[in-house]
Order: sequence, then structure tokens, then C-alpha cells
Amino acid sequence: MYHLLILVFFVFTRASIANSSGYIEDFNLSYQFSSGFFKVNDKFDNSELIRTNFSLRSKKNVNLNFSYHSAFTFSFLNGYSSSRFGSDNYDQGFNLDEVYGFYQGLNFFALKFGAINQEFHKNELLISNIPFPALVLELTPLQDKTIQIILEKAIPTSRSLNSTAVKKEETPSFLSGSIFTHFSPLLGFYINFSASYFRFQNLPHKVAYDSGFHGNTSSGFENNSLFEFDYEGVASGANSEFTYKGIKFGLEAKFIRNHRAKESYGEGRYFSLNLEPNDFLELNVFHIYNESDSSLALYNSTALGHNNVKGLGGGILFKTKKNINYSLRLLTTDIISDSAFRGKSKQFSISMETPYANF
Repeated sequence: MYHLLILVFFVFTRASIANSSGYIEDFNLSYQFSSGFFKVNDKFDNSELIRTNFSLRSKKNVNLNFSYHSAFTFSFLNGYSSSRFGSDNYDQGFNLDEVYGFYQGLNFFALKFGAINQEFHKNELLISNIPFPALVLELTPLQDKTIQIILEKAIPTSRSLNSTAVKKEETPSFLSGSIFTHFSPLLGFYINFSASYFRFQNLPHKVAYDSGFHGNTSSGFENNSLFEFDYEGVASGANSEFTYKGIKFGLEAKFIRNHRAKESYGEGRYFSLNLEPNDFLELNVFHIYNESDSSLALYNSTALGHNNVKGLGGGILFKTKKNINYSLRLLTTDIISDSAFRGKSKQFSISMETPYANF
């Protein structure tokens, strides 16, 4: 399916440029470069890799109401990965981040359709930054845009956007409804809240099989594997920042609860503290506790260890005057409940990232 989306994108891009009569401001193309060293050690995965990414992002304004957007990443790896079950963390080659059309109707109404990156949920315990074929409705009822409501119907797929369902299986679906709010009661102080309802249905056997290696409870083989529980529940989050004498203090909390899982299997929580003593340095410490079946382990955050994990992590971010970021990150985790496929784990990374720049 993603080949079709890419073809549509380039056909429209070429046609639009040809019809723009030189008005290049209607089309924007930007790029980003990043590179880093990543090391993972756990029960079945031992990897040391240097990963370099070159990302492209574009936006084409067709008219005042409609535009289409795309984002692609080219990844190049150097190193080794020794894993019994493979990893969704290292995808070499060409990756589609998202391609979608955007229609802005009235001031409070917008519609997205295409391969849409799920990072807009802003909760890595629920789902990470992967693209799903989806239809998204955005509502902004207040003029100051302090409240946003997002409704989505998506088809959960693998990272390559190739469906993992065989022909005899029903089409999988992912339904969500989210509300996001923003408040700034004082100068230098803001609070953001979010709350989401989610439901996965008709999940393929292959997804159940792979998710079992990342912390979910499932049984069976690749062609007949089943989840122990369904996935329907709520996720929420809050983050705030306060500035005092040029020093920024930040606090973030995220929660998730799968109502279909039994007790001690379906909850997850994340807490983070941030400190920015100046414009060039940011410090972060965080705690993760995510039970086995709070959400789909194949689709939530690799950086937080997926499911059935508890642990501590932290990082340091250095920012240059040219907005180039250098970061160091460490996460150590252990399992919450006994598992044949999971154990103690350590993640370490050091990386750099440039800002997006226009061609």
C-alpha cells in the first residue's frame, strides 16, 4: 500500500510544481540529518549499531483549504545485531514516516487521510511514532485553540505498512478519541493535559506472535497465535513547565489502563523530571512501569522497553547556537512478571541531530 501512496505523492508534486507558474512558496521541501551509536543488551538481543538517518519532509498547498504532507527517512546502519527474535528497532533502508492529505474546512474543523504517524497521541505507553492508514478528524471548538479533539479510525499494520493479516483474517482496526488542553495561567508557566480512549480489534495472529516477544501475553505459533486479552481502555497524560530566573523546571506524567486485562496485567505509568539551567543544556530523569498487557507491545515505544518492564532512565541534551542537538541516554529495566522471552535490559545511546532546513 505504501508504494501506492508514494506514487500518488510524487505525481501530485510534479503536477503541482508544473502548474505553479513559479510560485515556489506553495511547495516546501526540508531535510534533516541525524546519526548515533546505539547499544542494547537484554536476554535475547545484543546489538551495537551506528545508525545514520537522512529525513525529508514536504508540504504542498493546493489551495487555501487543502494541502498534502509527506515525510520519509533513509537509514544506514553499521555494526552488528545478535537477536533471536529480530528487532523492530533497526530498520535499514527506506522508511515511510507519513503521507497524508489535509483539508481545513471551517476554523474549528479539519480532516486528515492517508498514512498518518501516530505520534500525535503523545503517549508512548499507548503507541509510538509509526504510520497507520487512517482517517482523522480534528476539532478545535475554542478560538484560542486551547482545546483540541481528535477522532481516528485506523488500520494497524507493520512498520512497513504491509498488512500482517492473512487473507482469511478480518481487517484489523484501531479506534481512538482524544482530547488535548493547554493552559498558561501565569507568565512562564503552562500545563498541558491529554486523555484518550482506544480500542484494537481483529488483530492478526502474526501481531500476537511478535508482541509476545516484547511483553504481551499471547499463545500459539505464528499462524495461529492469539492474545490472552483484548485491548480497550484509556490513556492520559500531563506535563507542565515553570521558568524561574531563566531556569526551566519540567514535570511529565503518563498513564494507561487496558480495561480488558486482569489485575496486575493492564496498567502502565511514566514519570519524568526535566531541568534546563540555560538555553544549551537539558537534563532528564524518568521512571517507567508498564505491565504486560496495557497496550500492544509491537506498536508502543521501543525506547521505553515495550511491556512487562520497570526501570529508571535519564539523559543529557546539549544544544548549540545553530540548533544542533547532541544527546546521551541510558535506560536500565527489569521484568515485572516472569517471562520466557524477557529479562533485565540496558539501552545506551549517544547521538546528534540537526534541525529541519529548507532546500
